[in-house]
Amino acid sequence: MAALSIALTACAPMPRTVSRMEFTPYAPGEFRQERDGITIELGTRSASNDPSFRVRVLRCDRAGRIVVDSRGQPYVDEAIVNGPGQLWRQISITNRTRHVLRMNTVVLRLFDPGATQYEPLSFDDVRADLVMRHPCGVTPAAEATMRALKIFNRNIEIVPETTSTFWVPFKPATLAVEGNWRLAAYEIPSVVDEAGRPTRTTRFEIRLVAKSVQVTLNPDGTTTSSSPAGGPPASAPGGGSLATGGGSSQTAPATGASAAPSANVAPSNSASATAPAAAGGRVSRETIARAQAKLNEMGFGAGAADGAIGPRSRDAIRKFQASRKLNPTGELDSATLAALGVN
Repeated sequence: MAALSIALTACAPMPRTVSRMEFTPYAPGEFRQERDGITIELGTRSASNDPSFRVRVLRCDRAGRIVVDSRGQPYVDEAIVNGPGQLWRQISITNRTRHVLRMNTVVLRLFDPGATQYEPLSFDDVRADLVMRHPCGVTPAAEATMRALKIFNRNIEIVPETTSTFWVPFKPATLAVEGNWRLAAYEIPSVVDEAGRPTRTTRFEIRLVAKSVQVTLNPDGTTTSSSPAGGPPASAPGGGSLATGGGSSQTAPATGASAAPSANVAPSNSASATAPAAAGGRVSRETIARAQAKLNEMGFGAGAADGAIGPRSRDAIRKFQASRKLNPTGELDSATLAALGVN
């Protein structure tokens, strides 16, 4: 009996540690902003652990055929709506103006630390992604569950003195980039004429700081500990060059309750001043310093702009290269310098 107890204990599920990105507010009050009679609030509810995101899908075999039981009934498995690489945020908008807020003119965008912009996924996009992961199809109940999530669409109308809450899903090129992200809402009609046409609009920008964390999970899925995965979090500089819905580039001021703090002075890099090789020769210390300053400005946390490539600068270069779909070598090659706008 003792031997049996030992064997059962050895086979019991063990806690496991996973790495994931954690998004936190840039500054106090960042997630709730108000202006021109409109309040926008970013929810803290996580889609990853939300049971309402679990749906039923038909089971497939390796040949892509529906698996049935002895009575010919298809097997049904559980799946999650939010797929890998997707970022879901819940937004609440309260209308305290005297007119109906129609979201058909509103532009929602997500900006990564490299200022690359992403449009929200539609309901059809989310459904297509789910079907791609489970090609045998979703059940009618799953369709109803997905519609109940209330994914953002252009038909949302918010009457005065009411609040509308919805999910906005995005799929960036990669989520594995630490630094400052922005969720922006442009062209919100704050004043309209008698025909309901906007005569004045307002905009909001909610800033988030992303960092990688190590999370230990119990076999039952509960979290028991969380710790930073790697070095210190990236510094959080203020506003940068953002692309608006029309595609033009302009400097967009933050609309948070508090002004953006200045970038923290990062620890110095390694004392080594060896410059990495780039196409056509070696990079000067001056060029390296300008690249470091640019990386810090974009939220990649390269450390002091001292012209010396150390571990922190190299890590920042890799993250920037990954965000721009460049080969993440950690070297300041010609393609990376061009992407940074550094000659």
